[in-house]
Amino acid sequence: MAVSWERDFRLALQDKLPMKIPEWNPGHSPPVLCLLQKRQELVDVDRGLRAQKEVFQNRMAVLMQRQEQLEQKKQELKGSFFRFDKFLQLLEQVLGLLPEESKWVQIQNTAAEKTLLLGRVRMAALNLFQLVSQHQRQPPALDLEDTEGQLEQVKLFLLDLSAVLASLPQSEPETAAP
Repeated sequence: MAVSWERDFRLALQDKLPMKIPEWNPGHSPPVLCLLQKRQELVDVDRGLRAQKEVFQNRMAVLMQRQEQLEQKKQELKGSFFRFDKFLQLLEQVLGLLPEESKWVQIQNTAAEKTLLLGRVRMAALNLFQLVSQHQRQPPALDLEDTEGQLEQVKLFLLDLSAVLASLPQSEPETAAP
């Protein structure tokens, strides 16, 4: 019995198996070999993707650092613009005050000129008053600062002098002898 089982098995196996071992065809690979090749390709691609991912992450880190630096510079520029804007506002205020200051200087100059003129008028009035007082042989009875009173005394003197001159007879001017 053992022999018949063995014989049947061989016959069945010979029917199923080809008689000849297939030759290696480089264009045609067995599925296991294809699977191993695909697995190796997958490992290579995975290795390449990891390298690209690392390069990408490095680039992203550099870009993030640059972005932070740019943000910091942006904040510094904002501060500079703020200070510059404040400076321009102080400058505008100063420029706005210049015409007013110019007017103020003009007013001061005019006031100085008028004060000088007033001083001259007061000195002239005092001189006239002193001349009138000397002519009348009277000591000055008014305060040196009483310009209106001094001018009033000079006016009265001139009116009296005019009245005296008007009362004098008119004489003819003498002619020179030839």
